[in-house]
Amino acid sequence: MGVVIREKNMNDGSVSLYLDIYHQGKRKYEFLNIHLSNNRKSAKDDKAKRKLAEKIKIKRENDLLVQNSVSFKKKTGQDNVLIALDDLINDKTNNNIRWKSIKSHIVNYTGQESKISFGSIDEKWIIGFQSYLLTKISNNTAFNYLSLLNSLLKNACKEKVLKNNPYDFVPKKARLKKNRDKQRVFLLLNEIEKLAKTECPKMPEEFRQIFIFCCFSGLRWSDAHCLRWDNIISINNNGKEEKAIRFRQEKTENVQYLPLSKQALEILNQKRNNNSEHVFSEINSKSEKNGENVVLKTVNRHLFIWAKRAGINKHVTFHASRHTFATLALTYGAGLYTISKLLGHQNIMTTTIYTKVIDDMKSNAMATLPKLKIENN
Repeated sequence: MGVVIREKNMNDGSVSLYLDIYHQGKRKYEFLNIHLSNNRKSAKDDKAKRKLAEKIKIKRENDLLVQNSVSFKKKTGQDNVLIALDDLINDKTNNNIRWKSIKSHIVNYTGQESKISFGSIDEKWIIGFQSYLLTKISNNTAFNYLSLLNSLLKNACKEKVLKNNPYDFVPKKARLKKNRDKQRVFLLLNEIEKLAKTECPKMPEEFRQIFIFCCFSGLRWSDAHCLRWDNIISINNNGKEEKAIRFRQEKTENVQYLPLSKQALEILNQKRNNNSEHVFSEINSKSEKNGENVVLKTVNRHLFIWAKRAGINKHVTFHASRHTFATLALTYGAGLYTISKLLGHQNIMTTTIYTKVIDDMKSNAMATLPKLKIENN
């Protein structure tokens, strides 16, 4: 299965974009009625048209993934979202990690582990699920999961399991939008040092500790706030004992081993005598009592104030710690593949966003160099 955007040169000098679709041994072409002018004046317009073509391509891929993998009529439980998702998870031609994650989130959202009928999903359910996802994962990941869910619902309509697709009834204003070219906030090493030296009297010490810990470990909030001491293990690295974190990522559900930096270890040593099974015991206790998302909002509010007091003119949120870890690692010589593994990314293309950040930093550095006044003899 494959969907590729191709170009066809037209007689008037423009370029027509079309989809080359290969599915189940058959090839077909879908002309998109999108034409590029390919000149400087229309560069911005052409870029927008290419993005539209890419959006259509992804939609077609999602539709084919579901259509190819789900059989609603071969099982007695045909009106069951979870069985349909199991079909997708068990299909080796799919990226089943995404479907596993979607299923896990649906089960957590509904509290149902055996059956969720397609008929029980309406527009209110989808809006509620969307809100739930935004408390667990990033905006763009949630957008991608909802797009896949929409494809599953469309196929259920095609197979006569559903009469109408409930996603179509979600008001456009209420639908999640994808953030394009979003700015990733990160801190430079000297900015972290500024924060460490800046007092913020009303900010709990553990908020400071967990943020700096994640700047030097790359953990997400969802994995850091509930970190346990039994997640800290010793590993043998070429005959040398090192400390690492062994944990199951909430976002991907994959088990990961994460070697610990010296700075991260220093913070762990500060927390050693907290007499709790959790490393950040106060944060974990508040999360269990009030909900992790409520606590995260409180942490973000304190981080914003802390950064301002330190003279850092950036909108610092907790997720900036993960971006900081990636950019620091790249800056100090770690390879892209290594960083991808440390961050737990499933696709190295996800990690390449940080190379653009580094390229921008280099360009800004070059722009600060002075220009000499050289007189020609």
